[in-house]
Amino acid sequence: MGEIEHNLLKIPGVSDAVVIINNGSDENLYIIAYYVSNHEYKAEEIKTFLLKVLPDYMIPSFILKIEEVPLTSNKKINYILLPDPKEAMELEQVVTPGNETERKMLTLWSNVLQLEEEKNQCA
Repeated sequence: MGEIEHNLLKIPGVSDAVVIINNGSDENLYIIAYYVSNHEYKAEEIKTFLLKVLPDYMIPSFILKIEEVPLTSNKKINYILLPDPKEAMELEQVVTPGNETERKMLTLWSNVLQLEEEKNQCA
């Protein structure tokens, strides 16, 4: 895990990283990477970077941006407070309009519901 964290920290703007192995509810093991950054990276961008320096089996299944690494009172990583990747991914799934009609409908409903368009992409 340390090697993955080390390479995450090489990405410009990434100031902290935590990598864990988690058992999924389906009994599979998942590598989960959490990173702190002032830049908004897509998971695929980070995976592409990591694939240049790590073998496939070391590429995290889930990559999540967090505001800060949660710490215990002893200043150690509080793994319990790290967000569940599946729940976070469900919240962050965004589908952008695929064609002009969908873009017009998004604009129309954004105006009707008085929502900001960029935050109103379909989940």
